[in-house]
Amino acid sequence: MNRREFRIPTILGVFLVLGGLVAGLWLVENQVQKSAKAATEDTPKNVVISNIVDSGFVVSWITDKAMVGFVQYGEGLNYDMVVTDDRDQERGSVQPNFTHFVTVKGLKPLTVYRFKVGSGKQLYDMSGVAYQVVTGPKIETQPPEADVAYGQVVTASAEPAEGSIVYLQLAGGVTASAMVKNTGSWVIPLSTIRTADLKENLPYDKVAAEETLLVQGGVMGTSEVKVTTGTDSPVFEIVLGKNYRTDLKLLTPIQGEGVNTSKPQIVGEAPAGTEVTVEINSENSIVGKTTAGADGKFTYDVPQYLALGEHTLTLTAIIDGVVKR
Repeated sequence: MNRREFRIPTILGVFLVLGGLVAGLWLVENQVQKSAKAATEDTPKNVVISNIVDSGFVVSWITDKAMVGFVQYGEGLNYDMVVTDDRDQERGSVQPNFTHFVTVKGLKPLTVYRFKVGSGKQLYDMSGVAYQVVTGPKIETQPPEADVAYGQVVTASAEPAEGSIVYLQLAGGVTASAMVKNTGSWVIPLSTIRTADLKENLPYDKVAAEETLLVQGGVMGTSEVKVTTGTDSPVFEIVLGKNYRTDLKLLTPIQGEGVNTSKPQIVGEAPAGTEVTVEINSENSIVGKTTAGADGKFTYDVPQYLALGEHTLTLTAIIDGVVKR
């Protein structure tokens, strides 16, 4: 009896110990997973440096979780200056956001500045190496004539996409950016964009230069569109999450199709904002232009009567820097 009384509690004790170990390990693993997940949600993503001039620059990024964002910067290896999100400075209080837009200003020309991105209570760099920006020289020449790109950004539910970030790229220039206001509007000055080497304001064609716009809305989605400087004031309404990338396509009339009117309407598809040249050749040539709308559709009403017989229709557009015909 004594042996039985001794063995039963001992076996039970072993099970209790093992159970405690398993539960402890599960708790530790669960805490590690939660910690890793939290760290991932807090980590700045898609860090972009834009609007670099002689006296400042902009740092922007997104986080998977709404976080307080800031930039800690300085000259050399000193990070003794802190600047918060532009929205925090406007409202006078610090609040968490999914998108982050920090303007660093009051800097010296031709100076190296290093910075780290603050998210919550943590500072982030590039795997132990701080981000770095070199400001441009002061430009002494007369500033160019004002020229802006502007438009509206909305969510999939047609609400203003407040807090989204619009990035604009012109060939040969530094990236320009702006934050979408609570009305859904955004404005980016083109005339003050610097060349890639920052030595001068970027020269560009004010009608035909191609602009790439990337709208980063974080959890609200993203969109990318291409427009020209002649169609950027305003840019058509951009809907976050919508795919605006398509090729040049003729919808009607299709090849070989007979039409029952001598003034037909040409209908096709192209990336939103793309200018399309329409050329009709028969006895006489007719050349005109139209622009694809926000839905990627374009139409062209033939302005004069066509003679009976066969006609050749040619569509031409520049898409992603390539001539499509």
